[in-house]
Amino acid sequence: MPRTPFPQTPHPRGTHAGPRGFKFPISIFAIVLLLGSVARATVPSEPGERELERLFRGTVHPFLETYCFSCHGEEKQKGKLKLSTYTSMATVVKDVRRWEIVLEKLEAEEMPAAEAKLHPSPEQRRSVIDWIQALRWHEAQRNA
Repeated sequence: MPRTPFPQTPHPRGTHAGPRGFKFPISIFAIVLLLGSVARATVPSEPGERELERLFRGTVHPFLETYCFSCHGEEKQKGKLKLSTYTSMATVVKDVRRWEIVLEKLEAEEMPAAEAKLHPSPEQRRSVIDWIQALRWHEAQRNA
C-alpha cells in the first residue's frame, strides 16, 4: 500500500475526512458548495448609476424622442402622460411609479400604439425595457 500524508482509516459511508482528519458529512460539504455557486449566480451584474445615466442619455432618451414624444410630449399628453419631462435618470427615479406603467406598456407592446407612424425594433424595445428593470433593481438595492 502506498504511503500517503494522511492516515488510512476507514470512514463511515457519507463522510469525508479533511486534511487534518476532521470528518464531516459529504452532504453538508455539497450543500455549502451549491449554496455558494447559487448565490453567485443569482446576484445580477447590473449596471451602476453612471452606466444607467449613460444608457439613459444614449438609448432611452433618444427612444423617447423618436417613438414617444409625438403622443406624450410638450404638445400632446395622451393618457395624461408627458414623457418629455424626463431628461435624466434622476427625473425618472423621482417618478418611478409612472415608469412602472411605461414598462408594462412596452412589455405588452401597447406603446407605441398601433396607429403610431414609427415603431421600434424588438431590440430597441428590449433595450429600454432592460434599462427600466435595471433601474428598478439599482434603486431597490440602494434603498434596501
